[in-house]
Amino acid sequence: MKPIQQFVALTKEKRKLEDRVKEINKEIASLEESVLKYFQEQNLDKVRLEGMTVSLKSEIWARKSPDCPIEEAIKALEEVHLDSYTKPSINYQGLSAYFRDDETRYPEFLKGKIDLNKYFKPVARSV
Repeated sequence: MKPIQQFVALTKEKRKLEDRVKEINKEIASLEESVLKYFQEQNLDKVRLEGMTVSLKSEIWARKSPDCPIEEAIKALEEVHLDSYTKPSINYQGLSAYFRDDETRYPEFLKGKIDLNKYFKPVARSV
């Protein structure tokens, strides 16, 4: 019976810790905008503090241009041989990863049809 008691106790502890991690992630998310603003105001690219380096990670996300019909965006992608990202509809995650790998791949032809948006997110790494 002892192994079962330990199993139950550890499972309960694990669930409490998982709940706390969710709370911490929400708190971190609520600070991201302030951290971004601070980095911009201070013109910083990184900060070292308490054994951590905080920096901004950029992510590129592809999206259909708001004024472009979906059919036109799909046709444009097919014309520049990116049709593997159009079946059955536009695979924005895959298309974003394609351009994130190399931004210079973005053809002028897609402007006004597929937009690339760059977002910044603070990240912390141990030094």
